[in-house]
Amino acid sequence: MLTTNHLLRIAAAAILVGLGGPVAADHPSLSVLGGPAGAVTTITALPLERGDWSVGLRVEYLDVEPFSDATLLDLGARDEDVHSIDSLSRLSLGAAYGVSRNLTLGITLPYVSRKNIREAHHGTGGGPIEVESLGDSEGLGDGSLYGLYRWHERGDGRQHSALVFGVKMPTGKSDIHSPEGELLELELQPGSDSWDPFAGLAFTWLQQRSSIDASFVYRLSTEGTQNTTLGDVFAYNAAYSFRVRPAPDHGHAHGGDQPHSHTAFDLMLELNGEWRDKDEVAGTSKSNTGGNLIFLSPGLRYKFAGAWVASLSVGVPVVKDLNGFQTEPEYRIIGGISVGL
Repeated sequence: MLTTNHLLRIAAAAILVGLGGPVAADHPSLSVLGGPAGAVTTITALPLERGDWSVGLRVEYLDVEPFSDATLLDLGARDEDVHSIDSLSRLSLGAAYGVSRNLTLGITLPYVSRKNIREAHHGTGGGPIEVESLGDSEGLGDGSLYGLYRWHERGDGRQHSALVFGVKMPTGKSDIHSPEGELLELELQPGSDSWDPFAGLAFTWLQQRSSIDASFVYRLSTEGTQNTTLGDVFAYNAAYSFRVRPAPDHGHAHGGDQPHSHTAFDLMLELNGEWRDKDEVAGTSKSNTGGNLIFLSPGLRYKFAGAWVASLSVGVPVVKDLNGFQTEPEYRIIGGISVGL
């Protein structure tokens, strides 16, 4: 029989997301896996049980306040290298396996889409500044291999600490062109064409009907295509989850039947922060990239049909401290469904 703790571990490893493409406010979040008892972005310190598998599908949608044509023309006249998009979405598939009681290994693979990319530049032959539509950019993104190793567990099972580690791989598409045949800058491509290692820590405190999670992950970016190094990323997250509808594990049969699995419903509240360094092109920093964002993200999680888990989180930016001129996020929606095997 799957216990409640067992299901929480499956949910934590199965609602997966590939590490987000770097750089500015209109890029996916940096995350590895969801937390227990409802957390979606904050990483849990709970590994899968030995020999268990989980698979998951996760969708992230970021709504962005685009620049108007007038704003783009004004910034272009000031020789500011900026772009605007309408929205960003990412669909991620993932799988994880419990290698031992304390070690989980996983893989994620995302599909990334940016809609209606626009920028201002001089017309043909040095003519007047004009706004050009660069179309959409979508394709396979950079996948990630990751591990979670629990290095501390208190005797009563309420406190856990874990090391998170892995690497973002250059599996994504990085050669998308505009309708006019112009190669899009690397920060607008689904992939970065670089190997980027990451590492961090995760902590979990469990109570009877609630849990607190905190995680800190730093990703070091290396040079990709177009002589471009996308900025390093530091993600810091915290989450509080509360079980509204308890799902006790009775451990006995009902009327001679097999042990019975209950549904469960959790509420959560997360603070999701992310700092990004500036991009560099041929060794020169780009002033309109990087910065710090913090989202306040209420959400919920629903366990059903034994080992299935669905989750939804809506994030609203409460801190938008961006470098230079960048489009700003309006809200972010993250949903996922997963199953333990």
